[in-house]
Amino acid sequence: MTMKIKKVHILIGVIAFCLLLYTFYLCRHRVEFVHEENPIWLDYLKKLHKQGVCEKEGALIHPFIDESFALVGLDGRDDDKTSWCSAGLNMVFYNLRDRIHIVGTLSGLAKSWLEWGGEVKKYKPGNICIFRVREGYHVTVLLDAVQWRDRDGNFRLTCIGCNQGGCIKPSGYKLVDLVAMRWPTINEMGDE
Repeated sequence: MTMKIKKVHILIGVIAFCLLLYTFYLCRHRVEFVHEENPIWLDYLKKLHKQGVCEKEGALIHPFIDESFALVGLDGRDDDKTSWCSAGLNMVFYNLRDRIHIVGTLSGLAKSWLEWGGEVKKYKPGNICIFRVREGYHVTVLLDAVQWRDRDGNFRLTCIGCNQGGCIKPSGYKLVDLVAMRWPTINEMGDE
């Protein structure tokens, strides 16, 4: 009888220890999303689109694009073909830092957004979307959660972002090219 009680106590102790470890794991790996109700970065991109932020021919460069390159340590003046989707999105968050306190990746690589924030599965305006394009990636922001079909029958999502046809504007991207959707978490919060 005492041997059975001892085994039950050991079993209860092991279970309690496992529950404690699991709770610790959940606390350390819990994703706490921020600004879920009001993705003002989406509104800011719409505003920049209305202002007509686009690449300019030759040596002239739009101040927003120039500042974006500087923020991530790139010099885009040397080459009209330098991608600025990631630099521009970083600049969006930088310009909103006093209001939402979110820090971007501070990288000029669209691929850097794959590790930023927390992964989301639900299509929601404001999601940071990373698409596979040609040999690389493109980062943009989901404008509308509604999927639509193009003339070729491909499902697409409408996103607004930087360097879409050389401008900040809405564009459709194939759903099959979507690699990930991200949303800022408490980990991306900078100093308040």
